[in-house]
Amino acid sequence: MTENKPRKKVTLNQLRRKMREGEQIVQMAIYDYRSAVIADRLGIDILCVSDTGGMILFGHKSTVTVTFDEVMMMAKAIDRGSQYGLRMVDMPYWSFHVSPEQAVENAGRFVHEANAEVMKCEGNQNHAKNLEAIVKAGIPVQGHIGITPMRMPQLGG
Repeated sequence: MTENKPRKKVTLNQLRRKMREGEQIVQMAIYDYRSAVIADRLGIDILCVSDTGGMILFGHKSTVTVTFDEVMMMAKAIDRGSQYGLRMVDMPYWSFHVSPEQAVENAGRFVHEANAEVMKCEGNQNHAKNLEAIVKAGIPVQGHIGITPMRMPQLGG
């Protein structure tokens, strides 16, 4: 009989090792406590608190209208439900767009109040200095390349 190793907290270093060794990395969009508990049991590596949760849970028609406080509420629930998965927060629209100071302040709040470990940001070259400020503050950022839900209304979708 194969004995299961006890699960350890997922870290960025573990994810880098998995990537180097060609191991599968599993990321899942999560919006609530119960889903976070289940994701931990399934061995999900990255729990992404997505602003899309505002559409699913709160009835928003677009991610653009999902508020910082709504994403924070979801992030706190995920923190309470997950012991192992790396917690990544999809920073909502306009929460990092205005200035480097705003970007760092809001990312810092997610880290401080919800134990977030990585910020996911949907931006473009105009937001580079703001994202750089988050990284310089010691908070990892995952960028989003390609069409993003935030841009769909502008693109006619």
